Amino acid sequence: MSGQIKPCHICGSAAWIREVRDLPGPPLYQVRCQNGVCVSNYAWQNAGDAVEAWNRRPDDAAMLAALRLAQQALNTAKRFKVPSVALDSYQIAIIVDNAISAAAGAKSPTSGP
Repeated sequence: MSGQIKPCHICGSAAWIREVRDLPGPPLYQVRCQNGVCVSNYAWQNAGDAVEAWNRRPDDAAMLAALRLAQQALNTAKRFKVPSVALDSYQIAIIVDNAISAAAGAKSPTSGP
């Protein structure tokens, strides 16, 4: 594996490598965030490539703009549940708020109830 896995670039949680054996053939590797929401959409043939891809950081300005759009959408939508990750829109909004704070270099707000 090429180095240590960096924390999630969205929410700051620790991340881990997952061996994917859903398909026939050799295993694939994917890095996932421990909060269960943030995940790499790609699987790699070796763990080192998966970690290297996860550790690359997006352009901060573009990430911050995307997060602010997500924040605006969540703040104006009715509260909803996302069963696949066992979260509701309020909890997701907190994750987005924390990511905005991290991307802007500020301290993260409290995590809420």
